[in-house]
Amino acid sequence: MYVQDIHGSDVSDTSSPATASVGCDYERAGELMAMKIIDEVGSPKDVNCLVVADDSYNGLLTYYDNMCLYAVPALQELGIDLDSVTIGSFNGNPGLVDYVKNGNMDFDLGESIGWAACHAADCMARHFAGKKVHNDSGFAMYFIDSGNVNDYLDPDTGKASYSYDGVQNIYLPGYRKLWGVDLKGVFDKVES
Repeated sequence: MYVQDIHGSDVSDTSSPATASVGCDYERAGELMAMKIIDEVGSPKDVNCLVVADDSYNGLLTYYDNMCLYAVPALQELGIDLDSVTIGSFNGNPGLVDYVKNGNMDFDLGESIGWAACHAADCMARHFAGKKVHNDSGFAMYFIDSGNVNDYLDPDTGKASYSYDGVQNIYLPGYRKLWGVDLKGVFDKVES
């Protein structure tokens, strides 16, 4: 029996009992988000990044978007001015894109869910064909911020969804050539 997990652990984690574990480069994502906080604040020596109900902190990073869905309201409930805190997260969850759009969050380091899905399918196909399964997800990450947030919104509804993930389906021609299958429209209008 073939068991594959994807996106549940870092690419360096080899502890999964699955036949193949296709990780995400969370370490790289953390480094990129830390560099973005430093860039936004201005200097590494000026970053004071931890939130424990103390309004002197000026940076908040959550390592996954769903955590920010709770952290931002918690800051608001504590009376902390969101304009005085640089807030960022990782994943590109449509709910967090709305946070960026509405000014409740400074950036989200997004990833392409469609690309991740294609990679997962490719890994399963490789396993069943007796080929090497590549652990590194290798898909793009990109910062969504106030300068480009509209690129991640459905032009018909103005809402974020996984169909508008910033990479404009650039990965599909490669998978189309590799698999010999036309993937046009596969990830259109994916509901969040």
